[in-house]
Amino acid sequence: MVDVALYNVIVMGLAFMCMFGAFQTSTFIEGTVLHSNHTPNLDTANGDGIAFTSVAIIYFVLAFANAIAPAAVGFLGARRGMFFGAIPYCLFIACILYPYLFTLYTCSVLLGIGAAVLWTAQGEYLTNNSTDQTMS
Repeated sequence: MVDVALYNVIVMGLAFMCMFGAFQTSTFIEGTVLHSNHTPNLDTANGDGIAFTSVAIIYFVLAFANAIAPAAVGFLGARRGMFFGAIPYCLFIACILYPYLFTLYTCSVLLGIGAAVLWTAQGEYLTNNSTDQTMS
């Protein structure tokens, strides 16, 4: 019989692998998608610059959102924190499919906040599913 804590860690690891595989792929192709898109009010000639700015916004907001993430995870709990922290990743990937400058940058801000909550919740969840023997 599989230990419940081990099962939780394996499922979480598989979920993170799928989510970040999709996220990393979308950020790698973001500039190409923006170049090839003919959306009004979007400077497609500057697709790489928009993609760079989008990713910069994500990590800038993430750096500051880390200050409030522990309080959010304390309020939501680890599981709900991971769930609500993962939603902005899905929104960001969807924004790449139908890019508009406002929604792309808005999703980048939301993703920065969600990432802070997600990674804090992930750390708590791993700690909750660990014992002295499984930590090194």
